[in-house]
Amino acid sequence: MVPSLAKEALEGPFHLYHKQSQGYPFSWHYHNECELFVPLTGKGECLVGDFLGEYQPRQAFYLPPMLPHCFHTLESSRRVRDQESYVLFFARDSDLYQSLAQIADLDSLHRRWPGGVRLSPADTAAITNCLRKLYGAEGLARVAVFVEVISTLFSCRDGQPLAHPVAALQMPVEQTSRRMNAIGSYLHRHCAENVVLADVARAAHMSVPSLCRFFRHHTGKSVFRYLQELRLSRVCCLLNETSRPITEIALGSGYLTLSHFNRSFRAAKGMSPREYRKHCKSN
Repeated sequence: MVPSLAKEALEGPFHLYHKQSQGYPFSWHYHNECELFVPLTGKGECLVGDFLGEYQPRQAFYLPPMLPHCFHTLESSRRVRDQESYVLFFARDSDLYQSLAQIADLDSLHRRWPGGVRLSPADTAAITNCLRKLYGAEGLARVAVFVEVISTLFSCRDGQPLAHPVAALQMPVEQTSRRMNAIGSYLHRHCAENVVLADVARAAHMSVPSLCRFFRHHTGKSVFRYLQELRLSRVCCLLNETSRPITEIALGSGYLTLSHFNRSFRAAKGMSPREYRKHCKSN
């Protein structure tokens, strides 16, 4: 999907937000700054380049500049628990960052994880401690703690790479961002329903053939493949977070029959939905 450009209002070389809300809306975007997203409470979907997965506490995300992404709260999770997170933006072209880059090879972060990374729980804990100190710091102490954040991030070695490097390095096309946001928003709102391509195309003011070509060109996937991944992500979230019957989850997530759901789930996860739920509860 082609994102829109988000302009962060940085007051200096970095800015830390402490976000608290009932949910994060769907917003597929990119920006010129590096980002550290650290969920403290709540869960949801993360889309980073061509990666689709889940965000949850104890797993921080580092995203380099110009990488399209979206952290989005599932409708099923809204009003169930509050969403709380730290979000740190910092500019690589700032004088402070450039001064630090003369001491350490900070560009190795971009070379190591050009498509972003989901950090391990241990590294996330260290980053979170630094951000808590940064949020309460003032004056020069604030700069010192920011340097500690960068040093901690620089020392991280474990993590799950996210977007494929080719997808991560593709430059977004701003003039198509509204169309892609319309497509993405429609699919997220209606993924539990019987989605018809004509309705998706109408939401994006396109013909069906144009929609299919456009979506595959920018994501490398068909609309229906993306929809299947989206449904599976939501099913996993519901199996993990709720005790709702599996049949209810399956039929309420857009699957027409329980047998089709079970086959699709096992093919994707290598286990049955019941086994997946038991595995989640035991961890």
